[in-house]
Amino acid sequence: MDGEGQLARAERIGVAGADEAVAETARAHLRAARAAVERRHGPWARVTGAAADRVFSNLHRAEAQLLRLAPEPDLRWRGAVVLAQARRHLDASDPRLRMLEERLAGAGQVL
Repeated sequence: MDGEGQLARAERIGVAGADEAVAETARAHLRAARAAVERRHGPWARVTGAAADRVFSNLHRAEAQLLRLAPEPDLRWRGAVVLAQARRHLDASDPRLRMLEERLAGAGQVL
């Protein structure tokens, strides 16, 4: 499910209190990502990849906010996905990665 679909689902389930601010932050990042995709970019942005960086940065930030809104049962299966992303972005010696690997290994890859 895409970010907008995840946000719509969370809102159908019900977003209240502090989660409203989380939902608005996710919505703002999704709008920024869409704007970066739809904007006409000059040749320098294409060469440097700045436009793509803006899109992916905002998508990743929106995803982090959407995870905060997701019902717990929806999070359980994401252990392998989270671990793959952590391995992509963290150095193998990073204690956060080691802690995540240990925790997921002991839980059968379930968050």
